Amino acid sequence: MATDVTFNNESQYAVSGNAGAISKINKSSGAIEKSVTIADLLSVRTYQNQVYVLSGTQGIKVVSNNLDPVKTINVGQNPSSAKRTIDFYSNYLLASEGAQGLGIYNINTGALDKRISIPVSPDDSNMDPEDIVTNAVSTNDKRVFVANGGAGIAAYQFDTQTTLTISVVQVSMRLTTVQVIL
Repeated sequence: MATDVTFNNESQYAVSGNAGAISKINKSSGAIEKSVTIADLLSVRTYQNQVYVLSGTQGIKVVSNNLDPVKTINVGQNPSSAKRTIDFYSNYLLASEGAQGLGIYNINTGALDKRISIPVSPDDSNMDPEDIVTNAVSTNDKRVFVANGGAGIAAYQFDTQTTLTISVVQVSMRLTTVQVIL
């Protein structure tokens, strides 16, 4: 079962969950050209001629467009079947990291640049802590939108290439996915 899909100019890529495989799919024929096993895959994105896959147990695996290993970016482990996503801004990889919030990693070095905690309002004080988790991240231009489960959506904006301004939008529902469409 596919848990996420993405594409670039050449191919489509799909990942499957707990069993864990990333597949490169020919855009014209739909045929699987290559498949590589990586455990517990949650999310996949392409960026600057590389493919980034988020594993709940092995961090972020960076592979070439042909699925050859490039490097690993160490991020916090996620429970199996957790909802987590990744996205990009400038030279940063943004990863939803559950109870830890949003991780911002330098794409070139893989180093953690900044971690942003989940903003919690006083109204959330009676909420089950297991419901306050960063499930998804999505970017649009300089804007970053983060689904924080029961804590709602947080919206951020990069003022420069490296500085984020925080503004929080409280939504009284559990959120597991956020996507920006223009």
